[in-house]
Amino acid sequence: MEVVEIRDLDGPNLFRMEPVIKIGLALAPSDSREELAAAISARIAAAHDLAEQPHPKITSHAMDDAKEFALAFDWQWRRFAVTAARVAVDPQVALDDPDTRALLLERLETDQREGDHPAWVRDSERTVKAVGITGTNGKTTTTRLLAHIAMRAGQSVGWSSSTGVYINGEQVLEGDYSGPGGAGRVFQEDDLQLAVLETARGGLLLRGLAYESNDVSVFLNVTADHLSLHGIDTIESLAEVKGIVVRVTRPDGTVVLSADDPQVYGFYERVVAPVTLISQRPEQDRVRDHLRRGGMAVVREGESIVAYRGTAGDEVVRVADVPIAFGGAAPFMVENALAATGAALALGFTLGEIAEGLTTFRSDSSSNKGRLNVFDVAGRTAIIDYAHNDVGLAGLTKFARQLAGKQGRLHLIVGTAGDRRDEDFLALGRIARGNADAVYLKDTPGYLRGREPGAMTALMRDGFEAAEGNAELAGAFEDEYAAFVAALDSSDTSDVVAVMCQVDQDRMLGEIERRGGRERTGSR
Repeated sequence: MEVVEIRDLDGPNLFRMEPVIKIGLALAPSDSREELAAAISARIAAAHDLAEQPHPKITSHAMDDAKEFALAFDWQWRRFAVTAARVAVDPQVALDDPDTRALLLERLETDQREGDHPAWVRDSERTVKAVGITGTNGKTTTTRLLAHIAMRAGQSVGWSSSTGVYINGEQVLEGDYSGPGGAGRVFQEDDLQLAVLETARGGLLLRGLAYESNDVSVFLNVTADHLSLHGIDTIESLAEVKGIVVRVTRPDGTVVLSADDPQVYGFYERVVAPVTLISQRPEQDRVRDHLRRGGMAVVREGESIVAYRGTAGDEVVRVADVPIAFGGAAPFMVENALAATGAALALGFTLGEIAEGLTTFRSDSSSNKGRLNVFDVAGRTAIIDYAHNDVGLAGLTKFARQLAGKQGRLHLIVGTAGDRRDEDFLALGRIARGNADAVYLKDTPGYLRGREPGAMTALMRDGFEAAEGNAELAGAFEDEYAAFVAALDSSDTSDVVAVMCQVDQDRMLGEIERRGGRERTGSR
């Protein structure tokens, strides 16, 4: 047996909808999972006996790697519980040794003195309504858009996202706060009416959800991103992680699910709250059956966004009047608009208030920085977007091709953070060669995440060279800003330069300004 990790989770998590201590274990060939789980569970209980603490509920969970499993038990005091876990997995520690009992009692006394218990926000501790937004792509835009709708309707709103924490539009923390830290900061704010909380995979796995339940939740999509991390190797398991957000939705709340994503739709029967479906394919049976049963759905129907209750539908807004949709050329942005609309309806906003928000929110560097920002630069078009995986890149290239038209060439800058599988970088290279005219491979300093400089561009080059397509390889660059400058310099008028941007958006915005560029704001 090998101990993979011992982790204290402060809120709902992959194993239970309450705080637990996770003990991750790897089996030796001679180990029996059942016998090992029973032995360690007995030692966990004995450690609690030594400190005169009640026995926790202990559960066993399979992981994607068949050689690994996890034990989870509920906890009240952090240092004591973690120490009990360490004692339980270490056969060299004697439970009848007075020093063991003294250690556990000392940890417990320290916890009780400092009040170090699970840090989740219980329902009884908050008055603000909570909306959790999860998925692989589109979380930040949907979070920003829903917050915008609510603020335009006169509500006081706090939100957390991958770019920071904001209170009524003012940034109070900068950085990636799409986890428990961001949600916790929003809940600390007085006099808010609504908390809109972007919720990413990492925080759910490393710390659990920051609070007990959602009033409304949104699950956008799941793609094979960030796999082979923290024991999650399959898209099905990744969906289970993200699904925590919808599973904790209150019975009197609403869950917004995409009917277009089979992994997301798989939670339709697994949540306790009523479901609102969103879809850009409303003719499919999933949507029709849901509406026949009297359910709610928000769909793209022709050139309109329509809200249905049962079989009765009301137009919310024309797609052409939603700036982030760029006249419908950005279907992934339409998905975000559908999701925000579904959540806003669940919160009680009127169709008029929602339409007002949808038509005034723009995909520009002030309202939606880094998410499909489009610029005119000396006759060229530049697109800065946070596409960070193969699905995001495919959507970006399709959108960019529409802007390039028949005459323009597409210069594509490709790369992402290092915490992806080798095969993910190979896929980026393949997609780029098959969809662009010129490809610029970029490293991402500061986001190597265990990889050596140049390793990511080498993998993407391998994927590029193994793929079919007419794109030329313009080279590998030390960072995305250097690649962006090279692409602008190499492009001609009518061309499009599109970049997968994770880091250097401010430097690129400065470069656009120096070249006299002007930003587009979408339709209307």
